[in-house]
Amino acid sequence: MASTLPSKEVLLIKGDLRNFLRSLCDAFRSGSFLWGFREEGDLNRVLRDPRRPVVFHVIDLGFAMMGSIRGKAEAREPYWPDEVEAGRVVYGYRFVIEPLKVSRCFSGVDACREGAEFGAECFASYGEVLSYVMERCGISERRKATIPLGASASIARACKAEKIIEYLEGRFVDFRSAPRADPLFDRLGGLSLGMLVLVAHLAAGRNVLLVGPPGSGKTSLLTELLDALGVGYSVETGNPEWTPFDTIGGYSIRGDVVEGFVTRAVRRCSEELGSRGAPYWLVVDEVNRANVDLAFGKLFTLLDPVYRVRERLRVGDREVEVPLSFRVLATMNSFDRALLHKLGYALMRRFAVVRHEDLNLLEEPGGLYGGVDLGRLRDYDRDGCLEGIGVRVERVVGELTLSSGGDYLVLSPRLYEVLSRGLEAFAAGELRLDRVLACVSKDLINERLGGYTDCEVCPVQVTPGVLADALKYVAVLNALLGELRPGLDLRVRVGMTLDTALASYVLPQLDVLADQAKLEEMSGGRGKLGGLLEEVGRGLGELGLELSRRLVGRLARGYHIV
Repeated sequence: MASTLPSKEVLLIKGDLRNFLRSLCDAFRSGSFLWGFREEGDLNRVLRDPRRPVVFHVIDLGFAMMGSIRGKAEAREPYWPDEVEAGRVVYGYRFVIEPLKVSRCFSGVDACREGAEFGAECFASYGEVLSYVMERCGISERRKATIPLGASASIARACKAEKIIEYLEGRFVDFRSAPRADPLFDRLGGLSLGMLVLVAHLAAGRNVLLVGPPGSGKTSLLTELLDALGVGYSVETGNPEWTPFDTIGGYSIRGDVVEGFVTRAVRRCSEELGSRGAPYWLVVDEVNRANVDLAFGKLFTLLDPVYRVRERLRVGDREVEVPLSFRVLATMNSFDRALLHKLGYALMRRFAVVRHEDLNLLEEPGGLYGGVDLGRLRDYDRDGCLEGIGVRVERVVGELTLSSGGDYLVLSPRLYEVLSRGLEAFAAGELRLDRVLACVSKDLINERLGGYTDCEVCPVQVTPGVLADALKYVAVLNALLGELRPGLDLRVRVGMTLDTALASYVLPQLDVLADQAKLEEMSGGRGKLGGLLEEVGRGLGELGLELSRRLVGRLARGYHIV
């Protein structure tokens, strides 16, 4: 904010510390500081000339922030602590400030941390500012230099306005340089590698499908993760009787709109983002007990966060906005597959498929990825494969940086900043992991399986959408490991990132070949398809991608991997 004022006036707004911190906490996430008044006249005074700089004074403490007016805001629900306590909207005349400068103290204190204390040193006192105004404006009598702070919104003019800004500019710091509150990212440091892999799937915009035998602790693992992240959640158990009315909602027999459990979780997510700065998710236990393709049909498209920018969830005559950070985490029983509902491939593409047993193997990554051959992987680091499959990697990274206020597709402001660097997100040593994954998919899978056409769905190929989803995950996991595990052996980092991307995104699309491979084997030994899949598995094994090698080996023997 320049010392030369765009207007000869400065707006002086005051409020108590609790409400100020509530708004500042959100501003550190979203860049928008919400404020409100009881009286419409105060709001009109603020909006009369939006060019005027704004200075915020915390009652009994001092000046804390400078900014500019963005415009009016709707008052939909209680927001500040005293409104929440009252259970109603108290400050109904609201507006948004863009913070430009804050007290230096806020560059070292997280305003969102519970129990944070803010002493007098965090504010520019009224007395300090008044003395400066008297000296610089040549005012000898204190009463004539009085800064008007009697009302919720008042105005300082001429020399007073100029010197108030001048004084605060010299003591405040740029708001953009102050740290953004990121409670979710702050909790990631203590997670195991297996848990980080799950987080990477979620931060890449995917929902998670955790597959394993009954009683193996799948649901406990997911709820343990969400508790560690500080994310709220509700748990539902799959039911074969579910319909769209149960999940999404609709009109009751009385004609009113009833919301299903998915819609309630979506609404709760929006509320939690506003009040706590953390999302709220839905956990579906034993998802294949339900006919999910039928019951979740209305949510199909919106399971992918990219579509939430322009589409809403329709429930009766209502439209519900789905936050970018809303996720569904599901468990699937792998033992009773033949007796339960099978998830369609279109729905499954909205989920990252993770095998529970693989997460345990990731806890000893040195043994699993000690055989990663970086030299062979460099042979796959070449141009042309992304374009050959039909993927624009710049668009992939661009979708990862979607955000709306304090709601991020990648869940975290810190991750958002890292991924905003573009193609750097794919760099690991001398390798570009986006090119490597694309060429592995093209050379080992598409070219080897492209000539097999002896089944109804053949040839099965890695499609642009599947590769794009895998690349988002690669960018996020590579960024997370770089930030949180900078000392991790490069072979482990590269191997884990590529291997888990193939295992959770690319190879599940080949599961449709399992029955055909089994049929050929039953007809007289290893068939043509089994042989081709074995070639794919050997190629992956030579690169040191062990989880992927094992999965393709199962497919070659006619066993399903999802």
